[in-house]
Amino acid sequence: MIQKFKIIGILLIVILLSSCSKKRAIGEENIIYVLSSEKVFDTYKNELEKLFSDTLFTPMPENRFEISHINIKDFKNKRYFKNLILITDVDSKDPQSEFINRMLPADIPEGIREGKYAYLSKNDLWALKQNVLFLMTSKEDHLSDFLKNRGKDMFNLFKERNLSFIKESLFDKHNNKKAEKYIKSKYGVEIFVPHDFFVVNEGVKTKFIRFRRKAPDRWLTIIWGDYDSSISYQENFIKIRDRAGLEFGDVVNINPEIISFEPDTTFVKNGFKTKGIWEYELGGGPFFGYSFLKGNEMIIIDGAVFRPGQDKYPFIDQLDLMAKSFKLK
Repeated sequence: MIQKFKIIGILLIVILLSSCSKKRAIGEENIIYVLSSEKVFDTYKNELEKLFSDTLFTPMPENRFEISHINIKDFKNKRYFKNLILITDVDSKDPQSEFINRMLPADIPEGIREGKYAYLSKNDLWALKQNVLFLMTSKEDHLSDFLKNRGKDMFNLFKERNLSFIKESLFDKHNNKKAEKYIKSKYGVEIFVPHDFFVVNEGVKTKFIRFRRKAPDRWLTIIWGDYDSSISYQENFIKIRDRAGLEFGDVVNINPEIISFEPDTTFVKNGFKTKGIWEYELGGGPFFGYSFLKGNEMIIIDGAVFRPGQDKYPFIDQLDLMAKSFKLK
């Protein structure tokens, strides 16, 4: 533990010396640049790609993060980017490892060789709103075990912080208060409606209210439907969602071959989160739906994106944060 604090102390000194007035990090949210030697990168490449992919089917697979290798020459221009992983082999003399090792106290390599620690995060190192993860290995290679056992924690360091940045920009004071007041008055629920989202249609045969924002097209829909106990929960979800889809601006339905249901406690103990593909005659895209039962009624909070040939993950994240603001009055 003392050694870990030493590492943090050294990195804090580096931060103070690097700049007194840092600029905001630049670059794409979905690319992680990995500084290491070719040999070290080849050793951990597959593990890192698997760890940070969190694949979304849109319907083509889209990864939350893409891994891109850089060397010490590239780093001069990449050090101000949003997502960085620095991997050092403390027993190697390659330029990348030597650069990273200079940030560490002299007695740290022994602790790495003994497997006491292998990773450390330190954000905003060269720029504001920057995610930085240090991975440390040696000829004994304890890092693989850390990636296997603590990989989810490492992934969440990037995911959760990026989501906090999205939330910060989405949940501002310019929200659509008129739409929020309307849905609370008519439907008895509360939800945060960002300033560029508007009500586009409401159900007649099926009870729902649908919000839309353009560029790209994305929708947040709240659906209510009678639960049929003679069929499964999954079948009820598809039936209720597809029935509402008949009344959308363009008739849409769920692809029953690309869909998953996972237990979820966002709203109730026995809820579910569904992920899949919605379709209509000219295309489709990814959707998610939080669902739960309230008496004999199923409630679905549904987000969907249409952005052919381009990244959709950031907009699914926006809708997901919006969906989680839902509250029954």
